[in-house]
Amino acid sequence: EYLFKKNKIQGIHGRGRLVGPHEVEVEKDGERTTYKGRHILLATGSVPRHLGLAPVDGSRVLDSDGILQIDHVPESLAVLGAGAVGTEFASIFASFG
Repeated sequence: EYLFKKNKIQGIHGRGRLVGPHEVEVEKDGERTTYKGRHILLATGSVPRHLGLAPVDGSRVLDSDGILQIDHVPESLAVLGAGAVGTEFASIFASFG
């Protein structure tokens, strides 16, 4: 949000869809509003996907949200997933040694 303010970008939270070359429709709390702009950025966000290999218990098995809550670097760990998020976490923890 700091970068939005710094660059004078209006942030709007909700579910959005492009309705024209310079228009986006945003639904929030059951109401739809159309916004026009020269540049439109849709930040889609993400949700961790649980693969069902082991239950995510928050202590020994963590998802990408839970790993951000740990207060120590584990002695060893395995990262499942070769997408962008899995690759980033593998790289980060590998750099810790």
